[in-house]
Amino acid sequence: MKDNLVRKLLKTFWFREGSKHRILFGPMKGLCFRTNQLIGISPVYSGPERDHQNLFAQLVKPGDCVIDVGANWGNHTLYFARLTGENGMVHAFEPIPEVMAELRWHLNANHFANVKTHEIALSNETGEANFIVGPLSETSHLENIRPEQNDQKENAIRVVVQTLDSLADELALQSVKLIKIDVEGAESKTLEGAEQTIRRLKPHLVIDLHTPEQDLKVAAMLDEWGYQLSRVGGGDITRLDRSWPDPDGVWGSIHARPGTDA
Repeated sequence: MKDNLVRKLLKTFWFREGSKHRILFGPMKGLCFRTNQLIGISPVYSGPERDHQNLFAQLVKPGDCVIDVGANWGNHTLYFARLTGENGMVHAFEPIPEVMAELRWHLNANHFANVKTHEIALSNETGEANFIVGPLSETSHLENIRPEQNDQKENAIRVVVQTLDSLADELALQSVKLIKIDVEGAESKTLEGAEQTIRRLKPHLVIDLHTPEQDLKVAAMLDEWGYQLSRVGGGDITRLDRSWPDPDGVWGSIHARPGTDA
């Protein structure tokens, strides 16, 4: 109760809607952000996903290329931009126009010129699709991906979809160090559309899984491609045939490493 009161007071008197602030501590210290209903106040301490950020810092070095699929307003994108530096490149994918506007504002406010934004959804086909905009941006998803939410069709928008393989050809990508995927149930479709790029470039993959069905599909695909799986912030995953709640199974946020540990 006390914590909720403090947060309410902070939002009322300091973190007002649209107010601009600096991140005070954590790996993104010093970067600029603005508060609104989409973002909240968690960026003030670099956000809650410290295990992700620790892993990103281990993997990504200046000059690397990173692909951020499901970039949202840019919490991870901004950190990738800092890690890759002026000689690196980040490709950020976010299909919701309003969310993309926030992402671009934050990139401009922090003077990051090493990020290319793509207002599209990555999938296993190229064209257009319905995209369900959820009550929170992190619950939005391609239609028919989350059947339990099919009654939200009135919130659907049309978005461009494309495969990462076709984009990799267009962009002439020769090296990718990391692909981060957070797409609310479309994980296997995103991977299907990226298979040739993944097989060719052998990037590390950090994937947020959202359903038991996707857990097993993604595990089978990555195992076939020669990847080793571990939990972000945890140890190796030993049961690729099990999903939640098996403690040794595939679920949650996973790190897929190329078999050669490239």
